[in-house]
Order: sequence, then C-alpha cells, then structure tokens
Amino acid sequence: MVANNFVYSETFYSSVELTRIYPLRQTTVGDQNDGKIWITSQDMAGNIPCLIGEIQRRNTMNKKISLISCMCLVLVFNTAQAKIQSAQEVVMSTADAVLARLAIEREALDADPGKIYGLVNEIVIPHFDFVSMSKWVLGKKNWRGASEGQRDQFVGEFRTLLIRTYAKALLEYSDETIEYLPVEENPDSNLVVIKTKINQSGSTAVPIDYRMHVSGGEWKVVDLVVDGVSLISTYRGSFASQIKKGGLDSLISKLSQRNATMVTNGDRTASN
Repeated sequence: MVANNFVYSETFYSSVELTRIYPLRQTTVGDQNDGKIWITSQDMAGNIPCLIGEIQRRNTMNKKISLISCMCLVLVFNTAQAKIQSAQEVVMSTADAVLARLAIEREALDADPGKIYGLVNEIVIPHFDFVSMSKWVLGKKNWRGASEGQRDQFVGEFRTLLIRTYAKALLEYSDETIEYLPVEENPDSNLVVIKTKINQSGSTAVPIDYRMHVSGGEWKVVDLVVDGVSLISTYRGSFASQIKKGGLDSLISKLSQRNATMVTNGDRTASN
C-alpha cells in the first residue's frame, strides 16, 4: 500500500508515520468530500474508536520532503566527516606524544630499555580495542568455544605480545617522519582507515594503516596493516594452526613463553 502524505500541526507525516507516532493498534485513512483527511483508530485496548485529528493534504509535500532530505544528508555527511577527523586526530596526537617522550627519555631508555613498556602502556595501549582484536584474531568459532577464563587469558597475552612488538619497533626509531594520507571510509562499514607512511632516509617509505572503530564513545585501533600485511590476518593464521594442534590452552601457553622471551632478548639486545 502506498502511504499518503499529510500535514498535521504544521509537521509533515505519512500515514505510516502517524501509526508509529500514536500508540494505536489499527489506523483507518479515509478521504472526505471537503478534501481533508480524517484519521480514526482504535486504542490499544481495541474497543474505543478515537479521532486523532483533521489532516489536510498538501500538494507541495514532495518538494518539502526533498528539501528536508537534502538537509538531513548534509548533516549526516558532516557528522561522518567529524568522526573521520577525530579518528585521525587520535593517531596523530598519540604519535606526537610518543615521539616527544622518546626524544626526552632517549638516554634513560638506552640505559634501561625495559622502561619502553611503561611508555607504550601509558600512551599507546589505551587507543587499542584488544577485546575486539582478540575476537577477530581467534575467529568466531574459537572465541565462542572459549571459557571466560580462557578469553581473559588470551586477551592478556595477546595484549602483551603487541606491546612487546610495538615497544621493540620504538626502540629502533631513528628520526623517521610520519606522513598522513587522506582518510579512507566505507559508508557501509563502521570502520575508518587512517593511512600513513613512515619516511626513512635513504630507504623506501613504509605504509602503515590503522583500522579503527568507535568503542565506548572513543576511536580505537582494531588492526594494523604494515606494508600491505594485516596484523590480525597474519596472527589469525598462525593462531588457528596452533589451536588445531593443541587447543586454545596450548596457544595461550605458547604466547606466554614467547612474551617472556621477547622481554629477555629485547633487553639484552638493547643493552649491548
């Protein structure tokens, strides 16, 4: 059925919208001889016909609806743009804060590389959604099949693994510059991609993309793509293989051992 358009109390509605506005079970729309529309309906009890009001059809309805629709589209577009900018802002401000701290604490970090973990925990980690990352890297089947305790353990070890990996990369930083490219957005997705390039003197630039979504009202990173290789996809393949061999507990144990080894080797390497 094609819904008729009406104006009521200077506000435009369709017959379908009127049904939604009022808590009514059944709505009947009838044309009157005087060119006006009367809406009658039963209340929720289903036994008292009630007259909603007199509604007059307007020939200019389509034009006004088109204008309102255009205004709504502009509002939605501007809102999306604001979100994109704030996502890029998160990446930029975090990178600036990390590089500033590295410059200030370089001597202290050279003397005690283990301090880099505190820096990463403080500045970088709050902007990652590790629960979502853990769900995606394990896959729906493995995540759903895990107990609450296993999930907590895995999220903790996976978080530590990424901290160790990120910290090691920061210790090797030597005045490279970050170039920010146009943000990539898919209107059919809740993800945005903040695209960057790390420019290295005498070497090819390395593209790094941050895939982000909104969690708890803030933009959070859910994947890193370095030189075209997704962090989540890479780990997902190796984790699935380990789970197939020995189960999720085996994977968690392997991650724990690997994290401990990364700390020892990383400290030893930086100290030499």
